[in-house]
Amino acid sequence: MKKIVLKSLVASSLLCSSLLADSFVGVFGGYSLKSEFEIKDNSDFDREEGDIDKLKLDDKRVNLGVKAGYDFDSFRAYGAYRYNFKAKDSYFIDNFLGNMEWKSHDFLIGADYTPNITDSFKFSLGIYGGISRLNMRLEGIDYDDNSKDSFSKDKTGFIYGAKIGGIYELDENNEVEFGYQIDESDYGKIEDVKIKVRDHGLYLGYNYKF
Repeated sequence: MKKIVLKSLVASSLLCSSLLADSFVGVFGGYSLKSEFEIKDNSDFDREEGDIDKLKLDDKRVNLGVKAGYDFDSFRAYGAYRYNFKAKDSYFIDNFLGNMEWKSHDFLIGADYTPNITDSFKFSLGIYGGISRLNMRLEGIDYDDNSKDSFSKDKTGFIYGAKIGGIYELDENNEVEFGYQIDESDYGKIEDVKIKVRDHGLYLGYNYKF
């Protein structure tokens, strides 16, 4: 499914070079109602015992980004950069108190279907995907011996998502957009531990069309 989405997005972006369209640039921000950080232990020992450990942490966070692309009236394609600010959560397992923090940089390409509802308002339904660079940090205390431990790691993975919303045209050059979006980032394994991050929330943006 991820490969199909990414191939569709790449094909959409290549199509832009052969068609006449209005170019645009924009800025956007979002508020994640829930950023879920999932840790799944798939070690050989656990599989042999039939026990796969999973830990889910969550927090709210904001993001900011910039984008540029082409608008074909009822369809548009774009590239974007998004920074997801730090989220954090704590857990207590086997007398160990851990504090996890995570943030990420996303490099995206996307395509939106944007039919006109009225002269100044458009419906927007889109998909996007790309590369995500995660920074995670864990600090904790083992209360068995009162020892402290810390761990920091950067990991690159794939992100894919979808959004639904609307676009309000202020005039022929200026527009605002808003809606709801959901995405998942898969960072693969760090040793035997799989890492995924899921976000869903609201977004708001401004675009200038040339």
